[in-house]
Amino acid sequence: MRGIDPKTWTLVSPLLDRALDLPSEERRPLLASVRAEHPEVARLVEELLASHDAAIAADFLGEAPPTPEAGLSGTTVGAYVLDRPLGSGGMGSVWLARRADGRFEGLAAVKFLNLAVLDREGQRRFRKEGTALARLSHPNIGRLLDAGVTGSGQPYLVLEYVDGVPITHFADDGRLDVPARLRLLLQVADAVAHAHANLVVHRDLKPSNVLVDASGQVRLLDFGIAKLLADGDSDDDGITARTVMAFTPAFAAPEQLTGADITVAADVFALGTLLYVLMAGRHPAEPALDSPADLMHAITDGEPPLLSIRAVDPSPRLASDPAAIANARVTTPARLRALLRGDLDTIAATALKRRPAERYGAVNALAADIRRHLQHEPIAARADSASYRLRKFARRHRLPLAAGAVTAVALLAASAGLWVQGRRSAADRDFALQQLARAEAMSDMTSFLLSDAAPQGRPFTAGDLLQRAEALLNRQPADPPDAALVEALVSVGTEFQSQDEDGNARRVLLRAFDLAGRLPDARVSTRAKAGCALANTLARGDQADLARAQVLVTASARLLPPVAALRARPGVLRAHGRLGGPPCRRWRGGRRACGGGAPPARGVAAG
Repeated sequence: MRGIDPKTWTLVSPLLDRALDLPSEERRPLLASVRAEHPEVARLVEELLASHDAAIAADFLGEAPPTPEAGLSGTTVGAYVLDRPLGSGGMGSVWLARRADGRFEGLAAVKFLNLAVLDREGQRRFRKEGTALARLSHPNIGRLLDAGVTGSGQPYLVLEYVDGVPITHFADDGRLDVPARLRLLLQVADAVAHAHANLVVHRDLKPSNVLVDASGQVRLLDFGIAKLLADGDSDDDGITARTVMAFTPAFAAPEQLTGADITVAADVFALGTLLYVLMAGRHPAEPALDSPADLMHAITDGEPPLLSIRAVDPSPRLASDPAAIANARVTTPARLRALLRGDLDTIAATALKRRPAERYGAVNALAADIRRHLQHEPIAARADSASYRLRKFARRHRLPLAAGAVTAVALLAASAGLWVQGRRSAADRDFALQQLARAEAMSDMTSFLLSDAAPQGRPFTAGDLLQRAEALLNRQPADPPDAALVEALVSVGTEFQSQDEDGNARRVLLRAFDLAGRLPDARVSTRAKAGCALANTLARGDQADLARAQVLVTASARLLPPVAALRARPGVLRAHGRLGGPPCRRWRGGRRACGGGAPPARGVAAG
């Protein structure tokens, strides 16, 4: 192992584990498939397998390391008696054990480490640092109770036994939503920060090392084991160490895979990967997990997709279905993407930067941004802006702002109502004043016509009265135009028309129509009346006047169809020939005749 560089070892180690689990005759196809793509890796694995087989044949250890198959139930290790195996892996095997020294009763997990991960210097450090790591005390850390080496030279660790499941299984089986998953991860971050404060880096954060019990309490396991297994090229403070092979490549930082110095930034990267898996339900390096070479390339050289995009990616190359991922988080794919977009995208991307200097400077900084996100506050990893801070403020205080918005809308509605009511009252007042002015004007004109038109008692005709009324109205100021004046002119013009004085009627009604066109929009009824009255008069003229009469009636009816428009329409249509017979005419003396010819004789009813 000393002759293999760290980068190559990351490819060799998982392949060697797979080969050791296979019978000898099944190893050849595995090595043949690897040799086609990575001949040097295949060669090294073959050499290591040959060395392993030779050591076994020579009874290298004298006594084989304990394994779950070795039938160790009832064996005493220190103060504990082994009960049953809990599992095994590349690092060794784990057994459930009971305290048996009579001091007190309790369960523990005893982990036997493979001798392959330790050299003589490593065994010396293992003995030296076991007691120091046992002093780590945090409610979210599964404590290292003891560490030692059996009489046959087999290293072991005595760990607090946690009856729980991996954090990813707990979150999915319990269908935890995004905020609940973030709160679970905060427990992990607090435990890692406690260890960093005690100058210990975990170096192997992964779901199987983060268990959650039935109460939702997180327990971080195997904390400090990587430090126990570190080689002699480590700093005195324990915070930085040269390459340590006791890690899982899928959750390892790029510097672990390339053999660079290991700092707290490696744990930040691993927490970022765990955050990614908890939120998106997928690993940032998928689908490269099945190939060690592709996995190493994806971690050291690749750029993981945004968290919100990977969670809903429907690509068949990815393991899980987006709908199932969203359902496990009690939401829909579209809603899940919206929940992850923005802050969580930024937090995950910052934690997963390839260069350690570009990541969060400490686990506490990562945890602080997660807490800010949960509280709808601006996160530190995001570029600050006024709009971003305003959105966060609105989200954080949405209930008071909503109440204020409702109050503001109510005030605006009340103000608008008062304004409309005021405008309506003003319009009603103006209309009342106009009607009063009209009544006064009509009263004055009637009084003048009856009392002052013939001061010397001379007899006068209706035509004389109408001409005097016209003269009186013409003396009234026309600027600004007055609706009362327009309606008085319409009345005079209509009376001229009834006396068959079409020339006078047209002159008066043309002036009335001109003044009505300058009235405000509120006086559309007066404008319509003037137009209809003028149309009735024009209908008696030539074809050009008749065409204009049709236009006037149509326009007046669109403005406001008053009785005048209804009265005017039949006359105009009859004049145009669309109704039977020509328009009726009123002759002097009140007699009416419809059609051409002389006026009817007295006493003959008009048609």
